[in-house]
Amino acid sequence: MPFADEWDEAGAIPSELWPKAAEVGLLGLGYPEQFGGTSADSWHSWIVNEELSRVGVGVSAHHSWFMALVFLR
Repeated sequence: MPFADEWDEAGAIPSELWPKAAEVGLLGLGYPEQFGGTSADSWHSWIVNEELSRVGVGVSAHHSWFMALVFLR
């Protein structure tokens, strides 16, 4: 990932990337569409998390853990 080191040093991923991730269905993957999620089985969720972890473990953790907390609210 060309910007991973830069984002790591900044301590944040640029906020303009989150709407783009949502647009392509990466956010809420595996959560019900009625709650704003994207239907996916465990296999597809695992593949997406594996690819996101290539950027950094924080991205994968945010994607899987944080979204679960949002939906539990």
